[in-house]
Amino acid sequence: MGIVRKHNGISLDASHRLYIDGVRSNFWITELVSKKTFLNHGFNSIYFVDYEALLMLQKIRGFFGKPMTVNDWWSGGHLNQRGYRSDLTTVGAKNSQHRYRLAYDFSMKSLSADKIREAILANQPFFYKIGVRRIEHGDYAPTWCHVDMKDTQLHNAIYVFKPRRTTQISQEERWSI
Repeated sequence: MGIVRKHNGISLDASHRLYIDGVRSNFWITELVSKKTFLNHGFNSIYFVDYEALLMLQKIRGFFGKPMTVNDWWSGGHLNQRGYRSDLTTVGAKNSQHRYRLAYDFSMKSLSADKIREAILANQPFFYKIGVRRIEHGDYAPTWCHVDMKDTQLHNAIYVFKPRRTTQISQEERWSI
C-alpha cells in the first residue's frame, strides 16, 4: 500500500501500518492512539506518535521477539488508552508521559508483565540505550508493562516508579474511555 502521511521519520500507509525511516514496523497507528483520537484525526493521528518512542517500542518488540499488544480497540478489544492519551481523557495522571507521546503500556500473551519487567531490569544497559527510563511497579501494573522516556537523571539506570493515585479505578474502566 502507498504511503499517505509522513512525519519526522515516521510514515503511514493506507492500511494504517507505520514505518520507521522507510522500514516497516510491527505496529499500526490504531494500536498507538485511542479510538476517539483516530476517529477524530484519521491519518493525521501520525502526529500523535513520537519518533523516538516508536523506535523504542519497536526495539522492545525486537528484543523479546514476540508480538505485543498496546491498544486493541480496532479489533473489538477493550484496550484503548495504552499509547497516546489526549488532554481530554480522565485516564492516568495529569502529567503522564502518555500525554507527551513518550509512554506505552503493553502486554505479551506468552510472557507475564512481571517477566517482562524482570528482563528489562536484567538488561538495563540495552533498554536504557534504546530510551527506556522508567517502568511502572508491578503492584500498579499487574497485567501490563509500562515503559516511558521521562528523564530521571539516573544515568544508565531504569527507575521503577509507583504512581500516586487519588481514586481507585478498575482496569476495565481505565481502558474504556
